[in-house]
Amino acid sequence: MDTFQSKSAPRIPAPPPRTKTQSNPKPALVLNMVEQILKYQAHPLNRTELLKELASRDLVIGGYNPSKVLGTTLWRARDRFVSIPQFGYWFAGRAYPPANYFPNGQFGADYD
Repeated sequence: MDTFQSKSAPRIPAPPPRTKTQSNPKPALVLNMVEQILKYQAHPLNRTELLKELASRDLVIGGYNPSKVLGTTLWRARDRFVSIPQFGYWFAGRAYPPANYFPNGQFGADYD
């Protein structure tokens, strides 16, 4: 009587668990720094420009896609910042006439 013996493939060990190599700064710190940067620059900045400005202030955002990490942080703070197409991130409550951005429909108002 023949017995069937199956040959299983050799076991491949599982990869080691991912470890965090660097933790990102707290969102509150990032948001406060973005606020300072935008006040200093006095115009909207895109994520690449903001990342460069943050890094120049020794605030580095890591991760697989730092731009997305920053974008998510800013999106979660949409009460403070808004993304203006073709211009970049700006204060949610402050008008930016060159982009025709006037919060609350108040055209021509200056927000500080």
